[in-house]
Amino acid sequence: MNRSGSTSSFLDHVPVSLTFGTSGLRGLVKDITDLEAYINVKGALRYLLESGDLRSGGGVVLAGDLRPSTDRIMGACARAIVDSGCGIENAGKIPTPALILHAISTGRAGVMVSGSHIPFDRNGIKLNKIGGEVLKSDEAGITREVARIRAEEYGRTAFQSSFTPSGMFKSSPELPAIDRAAEERYVRRYVASKDPASAVASSAPRDN
Repeated sequence: MNRSGSTSSFLDHVPVSLTFGTSGLRGLVKDITDLEAYINVKGALRYLLESGDLRSGGGVVLAGDLRPSTDRIMGACARAIVDSGCGIENAGKIPTPALILHAISTGRAGVMVSGSHIPFDRNGIKLNKIGGEVLKSDEAGITREVARIRAEEYGRTAFQSSFTPSGMFKSSPELPAIDRAAEERYVRRYVASKDPASAVASSAPRDN
């Protein structure tokens, strides 16, 4: 993560901007404020909208992992999705492949809050386009739009901003009710991939 090249007059800290890693955006939880998550997701969605990958009013599937910080970050992502003019489906706590399978199958973008294998003091945000993963060739465009969103948010006064000086929402956003469709699709896909004979054998009673 890098120190942000610009800052806001109402923030009481120097923001640390998220940067692309090997898989999505990663950083320390203490640096992934609501504002930082919001800026990055809104910037990424603006890029998808302007590139034509996502249409105005299009849907975005949101999910997360089981880290303690995930719910809060998901809330910030949800607000960014709504403020981008997109519909949102909260798929709950599911694996990243389940989110991507469901999003691509239904022609929607995806936002996954997950740190994968890294320690719990860190987390990350992974994004996918309606046709697949975000590529290295997309990163420059996303970074450009994130910078524009950052300038817009930093240009607001403390009164105008939706964020506190610590970078958290003044009013915590609520996540939509969980829709189990993504989880169910993933389970069906997994079960269908198995040998039916093996599935029957594994479920048969065994002698002690």
